[in-house]
Amino acid sequence: MCKQKVRRVRVAIVLASCSLFLFSAQLRARLMSPPSTADVRALAEKAPMVFRGYVLADIPLTSNAEPGAVNQYMAMIHVDRWYRGKGPKEEILRFAYGSLAFEGHDCIDFRLVSNWIVFAQEDRGQLKLIDDCEGALTISPLLGRDLGTSDWPTQMEADFLAGLNDPDPAARLASI
Repeated sequence: MCKQKVRRVRVAIVLASCSLFLFSAQLRARLMSPPSTADVRALAEKAPMVFRGYVLADIPLTSNAEPGAVNQYMAMIHVDRWYRGKGPKEEILRFAYGSLAFEGHDCIDFRLVSNWIVFAQEDRGQLKLIDDCEGALTISPLLGRDLGTSDWPTQMEADFLAGLNDPDPAARLASI
């Protein structure tokens, strides 16, 4: 009788361990990479439109408070500098953000007065992020001097370097 109880306990432990291992493996596969590990050059080369700016308005288009709901928003962004492509000084981007962000989707939350570098493409006359999690990265508001060149990677690098002098540690870290 005692051996049978020990065996049941061992089986329960093994099953619980296997379940935890499988569950954690599924979560790891959905975790978003930190912005500091994003390959900015690859994102910029992939996107036909790349610019940086700050959020002027964050307008909710849908409001669903149910668990698991993803809400649609519109962000009005004042463009500080275009790297690739051309456009107006203000752009409007539609984006989704909600509780699915923990699953590795719809991770970008454009908050008011936050600064971003945006990797976008045009879709039916509207700008759309090239990726719902790496289509925009937070950035320091500090700009480097305008090099007046069409060499966008060099201008982008100058702007990132200027951000290293930002007094805000989080903005400085975003520029690294």
